[in-house]
Amino acid sequence: MNKPASVAIKEFAEKMEGCINESGLPPIIVEMVMRSYYMRIKEMADEQTIREEKAYRESLEEAEEKEKGGE
Repeated sequence: MNKPASVAIKEFAEKMEGCINESGLPPIIVEMVMRSYYMRIKEMADEQTIREEKAYRESLEEAEEKEKGGE
């Protein structure tokens, strides 16, 4: 069974909080590090969205072609 997203999110948040607390870094440094990670994650999320939109449009086009061929 795959781990539910809600459980994975909770575990991730707890681990991240633990890492931040254990790092001993001042909040301003943590913010700079997190901002850098956020920018990279945002780029990856944008790329994923583009890929998924393209795949979705292609599947719709294929479905239309199959529908036209079946008429």
